[in-house]
Amino acid sequence: MTDFLQLAHDRYSCRAFSDAPVEAEKIEALLDAAVDAPTAVDKQPWHVWVVESPEAVERLSELTRFSFGARVILMLGAAPEEAWVRKYDGRNFADVDASIVGRTSCWRRTTSVWAPRGWGTSTRRR
Repeated sequence: MTDFLQLAHDRYSCRAFSDAPVEAEKIEALLDAAVDAPTAVDKQPWHVWVVESPEAVERLSELTRFSFGARVILMLGAAPEEAWVRKYDGRNFADVDASIVGRTSCWRRTTSVWAPRGWGTSTRRR
């Protein structure tokens, strides 16, 4: 099986997080992966906000049912005015670029030392 197929097979959705603190080097590794992610004509029209204060995490968690008890939230956004726009149809690629950055960071997490340490609880059935 190719590396990508193995990665796709091994991925899982996390529905709960441990109480372990998130080390700064792990956050930095995710941000490094984001910087390395390809974007349309390398415009890089995205930004990541790392939310670590318990108060801010709690406030954000109140806005969604998908925080799953996270202690740190990485928010990813894209600026359409900074993104590449395809000339022949006016298609703005800010959303595509942000998706690629987010997915690249997820793959980095999946293939890193985090995976065997069980940061989350899988709900995927094998």
